[in-house]
Amino acid sequence: MDKRYFIQVLNKYLEGKATKTELQFILSYYNLFESEPEVLKLMTENRKDEIRNSIEEGLWKNIINAEKAPVRHLRTPVWKITAGIAAAAAVAFFAFRLVVWTGTPAKSKQSSNVSFIRNSNHMIALPDGSTVTVAAGSELNFPRDFGSSGKREVFLEGQAFFDVRHDTSRPFIVHAGKVNITVLGTAFNVKAFSGESDITVTVKRGKVRVSDPLKTLGTITPLQQIVYNKRHENSIQQSVNSEKYLEWRKMDCLFDNLTIAEVAGLLEDRFNITIDIDKEAASTERFTATFPQNQSLEEALNSICEFNGVQYKYDKEKGVVVITKK
Repeated sequence: MDKRYFIQVLNKYLEGKATKTELQFILSYYNLFESEPEVLKLMTENRKDEIRNSIEEGLWKNIINAEKAPVRHLRTPVWKITAGIAAAAAVAFFAFRLVVWTGTPAKSKQSSNVSFIRNSNHMIALPDGSTVTVAAGSELNFPRDFGSSGKREVFLEGQAFFDVRHDTSRPFIVHAGKVNITVLGTAFNVKAFSGESDITVTVKRGKVRVSDPLKTLGTITPLQQIVYNKRHENSIQQSVNSEKYLEWRKMDCLFDNLTIAEVAGLLEDRFNITIDIDKEAASTERFTATFPQNQSLEEALNSICEFNGVQYKYDKEKGVVVITKK
């Protein structure tokens, strides 16, 4: 890459003249600040500080605002995977997490505050390897490291689907308003928007315990649901078709710095298939990608495999995808 061009685009950004494409270009190569000393030599100290601060405070806000514009590109293939973006996304998006969100009261100075106020879902990995798909307009707060406290805690306002890594020594707790959901390892959905009267917990796999500040509301297993009314502080437990409550996961989704193994669960649910990944393929690099709701399984797999240097075989009759290293 022409490093002088990189500086030129950064200057355009500071002057408010950068296009959306140039904003994405800056994001993709943000890690040049750390990995390319020659780039730093081309800039004064004041300019370096100005650019760093400006990117941290405004770049993601500008990109998000651009995303809120009417989406016109869904008619064309947009399975976009940004090569070489893993380190850049880790730096720039982490700054975005710390700067933008100021909603739920801070839980500790070690918290990473995450805000997803955008027009698509967002899938991330938590510090323990669990994954969360956060619905558009929702907020999730979690620590950088669950540490040795004996439990894993996150705070949700909105809707999210959790696929929790099993750990008998550390229960996983979701705080959603007045409701706490406790699990050891399972997959479940929580809907807890502040403007709605109910908090709904639906289990896809495993078992969860739901409680309010005074009592346990119930323990639910697959195809079961607890609905808690915030005003009356009571709840009902019922049997449901859990897939009905997971339809929102089929909307556009951003995979944020994930591995193939981490996105496999969402693809399995969306296309009703099983994905087997060998150990060598599972250890591939992290990537960031947008996954529109109208993309086919083959289009998604082709993009993922091309970027990660792996290959797949799809047995349509058995509904099984096998991913191996090339």
